[in-house]
Amino acid sequence: MTQVIDYSNLLNFINVIVCSLTALRLMFFVRENSRYKFGYSLLAYLLIVAMASNVIYLLTGEYSHTHPSELVINFIICVNIFLVKGNIAKLVGVGR
Repeated sequence: MTQVIDYSNLLNFINVIVCSLTALRLMFFVRENSRYKFGYSLLAYLLIVAMASNVIYLLTGEYSHTHPSELVINFIICVNIFLVKGNIAKLVGVGR
């Protein structure tokens, strides 16, 4: 028997993937020669916690509905995080 994937489940699945990718990219950022800056580290930490908690809530059923606009915002954040290779300072425009 085949299982039908409805629109809400599809959005939830895509959101889990997007949030997971964002959190993982931020977690595995390597500073190389740049200086440590507490503010950027705190911002990265908060983004990791927000994205990872979103994944956990969706997978456990605590959060059962992803709005399309939320998915668009998370996708834009994910793409930008990957474009700057996880460097939050570059994302906010200071570390260019």
